[in-house]
Amino acid sequence: MSGQTGWRWCHKCQGLFFAGNPDQGVCPADQQAHESNQSGKYAVFFDDVSLPFEAGWRRCRKCEGLFFTGIDNGVCPAGTTILVESPHDLSQSGQYVGFLGDGSLPGIPSIQIGQGGWKRCTNCQVLFFGGNPSQGACPAAETVGAAHGGGAPVIAGPHEAGPEGYAVPWDFPKPTSRQFDSGWLSTGIAVGGWMKILMNKSGDYDFQSYAHDSGFDNIDYTISGVVMGSDLFAFTFQHSGSVEGTVAGLPFGSPNRDDSFTANTANNPVMAAHWDAILEGQLQARIDGTDTIVRGIGGLLGDMVKSAATSLGGEAASVIVSLL
Repeated sequence: MSGQTGWRWCHKCQGLFFAGNPDQGVCPADQQAHESNQSGKYAVFFDDVSLPFEAGWRRCRKCEGLFFTGIDNGVCPAGTTILVESPHDLSQSGQYVGFLGDGSLPGIPSIQIGQGGWKRCTNCQVLFFGGNPSQGACPAAETVGAAHGGGAPVIAGPHEAGPEGYAVPWDFPKPTSRQFDSGWLSTGIAVGGWMKILMNKSGDYDFQSYAHDSGFDNIDYTISGVVMGSDLFAFTFQHSGSVEGTVAGLPFGSPNRDDSFTANTANNPVMAAHWDAILEGQLQARIDGTDTIVRGIGGLLGDMVKSAATSLGGEAASVIVSLL
C-alpha cells in the first residue's frame, strides 16, 4: 500500500486539495487560493490497492482538488463562470483511489488510519468533508448574488453529497518503494504474460516477467514496459524470450509453455533524483510475438514512451532512461 502525503482540507470550500506545490490551487468559495491553516495533515493512496478502495480518482492540476473520474471530469472552479463550466484537468495526475468507509483499517475496525465523514459531490465530483454544518462551496452551483457597488458577486452554492461515505488517511511518511504491476497482458496470438517492477527511493530496482504459450506453435516474444514519472522522465524495461506450444511436445513430450525471468537487482541514480515524480507515475506494458513487431523492438518502445507521455498531458518524454 503506497500513497502521497501533502494533502490538506480547505476550510472555505471544505474540499481536499494537494498543498505540496507552490500553487495552492483555486478555491470555489472566493476564486482565491485554498487555505490549509486550519487543516490536519492527510495522505491519499495510489491505485496499487484493492477493496475497500475505489479506483478512478485524480488530482486536478488547475484547482489542486481530488476529484472522481468515474462519471465525468466534474466542474473546476478555475475557468468556470455562470455561463460556462470548465472541467477538471487530470493531465498531470497520478492514479489514486478513494478510501471507502469510516477510516478504520480494513478487517481491524479498532485501528483507525484515517478520518471518516468525507463525501463526493455529485455536481463537481470533488471529495469534501461533509461532517461540518457548512457543506462547502461547489463551482457547479454558482449563482449571481445581490449587486454591491459596481457589480453582482458570484456565490458558490453548497456541495451535493453522494451516497458513499469516504475517509481520508492521516499523513504518513512518504513511501520509500513502489511496485508497478502490469496485470495479465494478452496479444492477438497464443502468448500472454505479465511484468512486475519494484523501485525504491535509493534508486534500486527489481524486474520480473512471465510468459505463457497456450497454443500449438512455438513463439518468440518480447515484453516491454515504460514507467513514466509525472515529470515525464521515462524508465524503460524490456525482455525477450521463447515459449513452446503443443508442437514441441509431439509425439510424446511435454512442451515448455512457461518462461519466467528475474533480473538481478540494480541501481540507477536518476531514479533516486526523480523519486517524487515516480510516486505519481504510471506503467504502460505490453507483450508481443517477435514476428508481429513491425517497427522492431526499439520502435515499439518509442511508441510506448510517446503514449505514456500523452496520457500524462505531455507531447514527449523529457528524458528516456533504459534500465533493462
